[in-house]
Amino acid sequence: MNVKNKLSIAWRIVKLSLLVGLLISVGLLILGIGGYFIFEETRPPLLITKSPLTPYLTTDMALSLLQEKGLLFFTGCTLEGEPYNYQSCVIEIAQEENQWTWIVTITYDGLFDDSIRATRIKAIIAYQDDQWIVKESSETQKCWPNRGHQDFSTEFCV
Repeated sequence: MNVKNKLSIAWRIVKLSLLVGLLISVGLLILGIGGYFIFEETRPPLLITKSPLTPYLTTDMALSLLQEKGLLFFTGCTLEGEPYNYQSCVIEIAQEENQWTWIVTITYDGLFDDSIRATRIKAIIAYQDDQWIVKESSETQKCWPNRGHQDFSTEFCV
């Protein structure tokens, strides 16, 4: 057997080894992906529940509390607005890090008023002694063009 034949046989062995390695890799990849989907389908869903001891402030609860305290101009907050009152309303609720206090921001925009375009109510609501309380609140307004400031401020519109 000459050197050329030995090199040819060695090259075939290398190619065969590479092919076998590639086939094994592809097979493991297919098994891995398939196993992942099988595992995902058979795994029970993850349920995230709040402890009954941890209160949670909902939008309805916040609106009801602020209405009860006389801090809202309108009876609710609907995204589509309320005819002859406002064109849109957005409510945002953010929980503070201490988990017992929330910041509620309600913005009424497109008010049917000749000087005030929008009003924003910001309230800090806390859960203390098994009840919801409004710790503090503030109101700012934005004016229509040529009627005063164009950002939310405590200054009056003209």
